[in-house]
Amino acid sequence: MLTPEQKERYSRQIMIPEIGEIGQKKLSRSRVLIAGLGGLGSLASLYLTAAGVGMLRLADRDRVSRPDLNRQLLYVGADIGRMKTEAASERLLSLNDACCIDPVCADICTAAEHLLEGCDMVIDATDNVEARRAINRAAVKSGVPMIHGGIDGFSGTVAVILPGKSACFECLFPDGRTDPSPRTIGSIGAVVGIVASLQCTEALKLILSTGLPMSDRMLIIRADRGEWKFIQTRRNPDCTLCASV
Repeated sequence: MLTPEQKERYSRQIMIPEIGEIGQKKLSRSRVLIAGLGGLGSLASLYLTAAGVGMLRLADRDRVSRPDLNRQLLYVGADIGRMKTEAASERLLSLNDACCIDPVCADICTAAEHLLEGCDMVIDATDNVEARRAINRAAVKSGVPMIHGGIDGFSGTVAVILPGKSACFECLFPDGRTDPSPRTIGSIGAVVGIVASLQCTEALKLILSTGLPMSDRMLIIRADRGEWKFIQTRRNPDCTLCASV
């Protein structure tokens, strides 16, 4: 049963028919990996902690720097120089100490499979194609859903990868083609917020088993034009990674 404090804290969610007390208990039992604590990961961690997700595993190995602060709203100026996992854990627990925070300072490329152990899904909040591919390989191997997000200035992309059911990351971006890295292009905090919010919404839908996930389609956002459009995607029957899953 939910405690009186939980009922009060999550009252605005519980009143939603698709959630209710049963759904809120599902959230409290869920375990989500957030791969990367940059713009997308810092905002996603805030939303999921506030929503009452039971456990968040936070994976990153970088320190907070001044250029991060325009979009990584989990951090403040006093955090500059601190490990992101440390600063993030402190802030998230101050927001909701009922959430279990599992910070892991690790190279996502080499530790992806280990990081996914025991998690129900992963939010891809990384900023380079090598890390995204590593997460995708681990997710396909373990059958864990992956929620991809990408940023390119005023533009963003969101897609849900359901291993064995939908196109994987390699199907979406074959031959090394992918969206640009935030390390080499600019990013606007408000657009990062849109993409992170959509990633969290997809995560909540999967946890609650409600709605229609963004699988077999990719959302492309052009905020400068006020345009949102979907591109249909499909599994590549010749994909060396997921074709046999």
